[in-house]
Parts: sequence; structure tokens; C-alpha cells
Amino acid sequence: MTWYNVAAAPFDNQFADKDSAKPGVSDPITPGQSSNKNRLRFPQVMQFRVEKGDKQPATKLKRPLVPGLKHWSHKSRELKGHHHVWIALNERNQQNNSDPTKRITDMLFFNELQDITDGQMASMSVGSHGQMSKSSDCKPTTFTIDELQEDGKTTVKKKFANCPASFYDAIKIQLHYGKPAVWNILNLSADSHPIHLHLVQFQVLARAHYDFDISTVVDPATGLLKDGSALRNPTPIPVDKTEFGWKDTVRVNPGELVSIAAIFEGYTGRYMYHCHILEHEDMEMMRPYIVMPEEAMAFMPPM
Repeated sequence: MTWYNVAAAPFDNQFADKDSAKPGVSDPITPGQSSNKNRLRFPQVMQFRVEKGDKQPATKLKRPLVPGLKHWSHKSRELKGHHHVWIALNERNQQNNSDPTKRITDMLFFNELQDITDGQMASMSVGSHGQMSKSSDCKPTTFTIDELQEDGKTTVKKKFANCPASFYDAIKIQLHYGKPAVWNILNLSADSHPIHLHLVQFQVLARAHYDFDISTVVDPATGLLKDGSALRNPTPIPVDKTEFGWKDTVRVNPGELVSIAAIFEGYTGRYMYHCHILEHEDMEMMRPYIVMPEEAMAFMPPM
């Protein structure tokens, strides 16, 4: 038995096309075919060779494998009083730079979105010492996201500011030890990203997809959502049964908003979250966050 890769690269949750495919027409490869067009020159992944022998009885597995496992929802008792974290996955097209010496490959980075009110935005734009001014990387631009609610029909409009962050920037995400947090991860890049959180297991709560033209809402030079832009009409995507268990990595496809929930207990201190594609985390898709006991949180400035 041979396993083959049939995915396009960079991976965007799509099949690779045959080299003979006409522009704008999808013609997926069959397992074993290569695709120079989609950077899939070596489709063979793994091969199993089984020797002949006496037939053995099949292993009987317990059902369920993990007794008592409960798949959380936003309303689960375990998530009562949860905090929210908003992260965007962004891509900056540096080939547009006016200086030819600075035209390098596209840069992928994290954008730790700031959930704001109109008052906070005003104080940020004049440089006061309010909550928003704590992060010098936050941009005085606002945009809205229609967040799909648990009934799959109702949406709530939320307003955000862009807060792009590199690895050595100040830590903006501060979480309470022993308390639940819901991370909302929005992918505004052209790639699918496996996002990994260190030292914690989480559950996938929901997925939604936004159908938008990235050129109309994202500035290619900065990779950020444009001022006044909006992501509307989210379509719910059922959480796959393979994602009902405990996870430490979640796939976020282009145009998707994925919500995950975790309770940060067992350890305090500095954690890390990053994309599990080596080239991406070596760009700027790796950031620290910190988990602190309640007593310490009282002394931390608002972020």
C-alpha cells in the first residue's frame, strides 16, 4: 500500500492541478501524479509492504476510546466566564516594495487583533495612555467582522484594530491560570496553517468561512485589513468528527475563522503559539503569551 500526496503547495485546502490544466479551470491530479504547476514534484509519501503470514484476529477497540469525553460548546459549564483572544494570520507581499533591494518573498506574520470600542479607538489615535496605547504596534485603523453565533444563523458585528506583532514585541496575550479562554483564529493569507499552542490541549468549537476578494479588504503592501473594511456573511462549517477530541494543533484554512477553547492549568509562565510549518514559524508566525495566577494578574497593566 502506498500513500500519495495530492495537495497543492502552498497548501490552501485544495487538490493540486495537472500541468495540462487550462488557466482558471480545475483539473485535479490523480494519486501518484506529480504537478510542477503546484510544486508537487514528488507525490510519494510512504509505502507499506506486508509479508505473507498467518491471519491474525482483528484487534477489538473500545467504543468510545475515551470514556466520558465531552465535546465543548461556548455554553459548556467548563467554559463559564471564558476570556476571548483574537488572532489573524496575515501575509505581506514584499515584492511590491519600491526599493528593488527589499523585494523578497512574501512574509507571513501574526496579527493580535484588538477588540475595541469607539472610545478606545479615539484615545488610541491621539496617543493617550488608555488601554489601546499600551501596544505601540496597534494601527489606528478599524474594521468589522460579523461573528457567527452558536445557532449558525445569528451574527454579531465586532470592531477591531490591527496589531501586527513580531517575536520580540511586548507580550499582549495575558491569560488567567485555571480559567478558560476561547481563541478565535482568522486566516487572511493564501495558505492553510496548522496552529499549535504549547503546553495545553484544546477543543475545536466552531468553524466559519468568509467569501471575500482578498484584494478588496487587505492591503498587499502591509498584509493588514484596510481601514473601514468588513468581513460579512460567514458560512458555518461543521466541525469534523476527527476534531471532536483533545488537540494541540488546529488547521486554519484561507478565509476561515476557527474557534478553539482551552483551560490553562498545570503550568504558569511563558508559553508559545506558532504555525507548525517550519518556514512559516521562521518568518514571524511564532509569538509568546503568558499564563499567570490571579494574584499576579492584579498587578498587570491592561493590554
